[in-house]
Amino acid sequence: MPKTNYQKGIIKTIVIVLIGIVFLSYFGIDLEQATKSDLLRKNLSYSWEVVKSTWNNYIVGSVDRVVTSVKNVGSKETRTREI
Repeated sequence: MPKTNYQKGIIKTIVIVLIGIVFLSYFGIDLEQATKSDLLRKNLSYSWEVVKSTWNNYIVGSVDRVVTSVKNVGSKETRTREI
């Protein structure tokens, strides 16, 4: 039955996307024109750089420090058991 849960997720995503398109159309937003906009491309590029920078500088660094700390705690316990 896992396929059923997966399929419900896909259907839910498709429905949300369709509702979003209808919502944008209702307010007169032209998706084709919006995606060709240089300003939109510039803003998306900037946003992506911010996401990558945040990921690399904060999230990966924090996870790396936690993993290193856990490894060090494990190695200290091993050394005290050997003595």
